Amino acid sequence: MSATPFSALADFGEEEEIDEIINNVEQTKISSSPTDGDGFTEVKKKKAGDNRRNQGDDRAKGNQKNKNAKGKNDRNDPDLSTAMAAFDCNQTQLAKFEKTDPLNFGTDVRGFICKKDGPMMGSLFLTHVNDAPYQQLIYGTPKTQFPLRGSDEDEGQRRLVTLPKFDQICFTTKWNGTNILFFKYHGAQGETYISAKTRGTAFLEDGASGNFLSLVKQCLKIESSFLTPMSSDLPQELIYMRTPNVQCMSMELVGRDVPHLVRYNFNLKLEPLFLSYMDGSISPIMNPTDPNFPTLVGGTL
Repeated sequence: MSATPFSALADFGEEEEIDEIINNVEQTKISSSPTDGDGFTEVKKKKAGDNRRNQGDDRAKGNQKNKNAKGKNDRNDPDLSTAMAAFDCNQTQLAKFEKTDPLNFGTDVRGFICKKDGPMMGSLFLTHVNDAPYQQLIYGTPKTQFPLRGSDEDEGQRRLVTLPKFDQICFTTKWNGTNILFFKYHGAQGETYISAKTRGTAFLEDGASGNFLSLVKQCLKIESSFLTPMSSDLPQELIYMRTPNVQCMSMELVGRDVPHLVRYNFNLKLEPLFLSYMDGSISPIMNPTDPNFPTLVGGTL
């Protein structure tokens, strides 16, 4: 059936017949031009618009239903409950992830990263390694609390806070770069892996914030597909990771290749900061290349 000019409706005197013509035309593909079929095109557009609105309403209802179902499933997730308890946070302060470890080929890891501001921010709660359930807590790098009291707007009134009592104190260089945390985690069959992350990620990656994965691999000359404590080619910078009760090494990625406020006279380095132990305690790294060198505080090597 070809398109009927809108003026043809004037030839029909009965309302029923007019409705029949409109219904027939609505089911027909209408080619319109400025001078032909404009009336029917408007009818067709209106019907299409109604269909789109109905479909949009259906999609919105479906999305809300999926969100409600997802929220219900999350609240019943025992891993989620355990992670919230470990970090003393609520559900909105956790980010769920499912990633492949870029430093250990084909190793898939699932878990949560803590987004709550405070000492646990950036810490990980792993739930599965290669689809096998294996819960473990990985302590992140805590934010350094500056020993000053007062606001940034009133620097003249800022003063040193009263330090707690201590037996020993260690002064180190404050590097201006990106924090890289190397950490150990385990598989259900007893495997031990070494990987690395920035504060806001579960694993190193290259992206808009920086090519940290590529820079770290370049800096440590990592070429193997797996990184474990017993790897024969374990970089000397990570030698402390062979110590059983050391969980993490916090380091700072610095240099001209990692632009920050300070411009260094070298391209790229990983400067050691401190060790983190299985119980969450930390100690400064006094000798970066000798794991038998006595530590100042923290766990026993």
